[in-house]
Amino acid sequence: MPIKFGDRNYLQYGDNVPRMGDQSGIGADFYRKLSPIARPIATAPSATVKVFDRHGKSAWAHYRRDTWRELKNYPDFKTGAPMWRETGFSIDAVAWSSA
Repeated sequence: MPIKFGDRNYLQYGDNVPRMGDQSGIGADFYRKLSPIARPIATAPSATVKVFDRHGKSAWAHYRRDTWRELKNYPDFKTGAPMWRETGFSIDAVAWSSA
């Protein structure tokens, strides 16, 4: 296998995805993954909101026990009425939006 030399790193150790507010270097396209109405997670209310993780994946969640817990709609099998329940997953959220 030949060794290639270049002007940037080809191997990156660790998680190089930046946090919300860091608009430098590696994650220049980080904010394009999020909704244009996304806000920093520090400003999120304790109500149910749509949250985004560092990779742009969104989910409905609420803040409970010092972490964001994912919620999913499980319709009632008889009436079809929506029943929101926790899925058991926690999310490392960096942004939120109301819709």
